[in-house]
Amino acid sequence: MAPNLHSQPMNPWRTALVTGASSGIGASIARRLAQDGVHVVVVARREDKLRALEASAPVGTVEVLAADLGERADLERVDARLRSTEHPIDLVVNNAALGSQGALADQTDDRLDALIDVNVRAPLLLSRTAMAEMSARGRGWIVNVGSIGAYTPGPGALPYGSTKAFLTHLTESMQKEGRHSGVTVTLVAPGFTQTEMVQQAGLAEGEYPGPDVLWSKPDDVATAALEAAAKGRVVCHPGLLYRILAGLFTYLPRPLVRRLIGNAWKPESADPDV
Repeated sequence: MAPNLHSQPMNPWRTALVTGASSGIGASIARRLAQDGVHVVVVARREDKLRALEASAPVGTVEVLAADLGERADLERVDARLRSTEHPIDLVVNNAALGSQGALADQTDDRLDALIDVNVRAPLLLSRTAMAEMSARGRGWIVNVGSIGAYTPGPGALPYGSTKAFLTHLTESMQKEGRHSGVTVTLVAPGFTQTEMVQQAGLAEGEYPGPDVLWSKPDDVATAALEAAAKGRVVCHPGLLYRILAGLFTYLPRPLVRRLIGNAWKPESADPDV
């Protein structure tokens, strides 16, 4: 499928590839890009969801690439798409991720392997390819979707938060490596967002605990992410609340952050605090 090269002037990119595009933030980013006339390659395991996104987008703007990034052969297919010289990719959004719930000691080998493959290995390898291809052309954008959870200890979701901390370090380091090559690298680190990952934690569909101010909408995160990348920003925290929290978590003494976050979680079997 040939790219649609008639993107609107506000977009510095003409083509894009978005992982984890079947729902949540990834789907919102893909829809936004397609609506702006960008040719977007959508990547996710669930082909039916990707086909539905394709059907709802302007004709010719969406290219479906069904792939499980936890499978090496599928990851290689996505990597090969990034290497295409006939239809090169201007913007890569590494959004796909798996969550984790419960204490580290309760995590299975299979779950940890899958989480590392999707949350760490996939964005690392795809970023390497994107950086190489874009540097050769002297132009490109990479967006890594992280989390505010990377800034704090994450008891109860330790593997997930640790992979997002890796993504934060990866993005900031890539930005320095790519600054003379014409490649812009942006970290988008949202807070709690209304996505399917919340339901995977055991909550009912549409159920988001706590006050509404804690919860961002995927469309708002998508808008903030693309605007930040277009402006060449290194880090983006969508929403005023999470910009404030990111600042606090960055500049408060680490022992205080550990105490504040650590006291907010305990195993169900633990005795009440006194």
